[in-house]
Amino acid sequence: MLVGQLEHIRLDPPGVTYTARIDSGAEGSSIHATNIVTFERDGKRWVKFELDMGKKEEPVTMEREVVRRVMVRQVTQDEAERRVKVMMRMTLGSFSDMIEFSLNDRSAMEYPVLIGRDFLRNNAVVDVSQEFIAK
Repeated sequence: MLVGQLEHIRLDPPGVTYTARIDSGAEGSSIHATNIVTFERDGKRWVKFELDMGKKEEPVTMEREVVRRVMVRQVTQDEAERRVKVMMRMTLGSFSDMIEFSLNDRSAMEYPVLIGRDFLRNNAVVDVSQEFIAK
């Protein structure tokens, strides 16, 4: 699949479409989440968090089992940050499957979703000169 530097993706649930930045320089994919709280359920690690549903709607609270924890170092920060990763169903063009997303506050970023090379590796080629071309 050919994708541009920006693409529309849909997450189900909660059934919302986001504009995502496609970034082959980022290892993993990330989504803007707030009020992130980890807890235990049936002996496993889970996380409760809120996703923004757009300007006119209230955030939706979701719960997911934690797939793993990762250390993420951003170019703009000196110290690494620990994040939880969860599986979420993403649709991008003709692709629809569960992929890993790290949860973090991306409110300072221009786009609420970042799609990294973990997804791109076997699924897509990026043409950074184009936007919104996935079919």
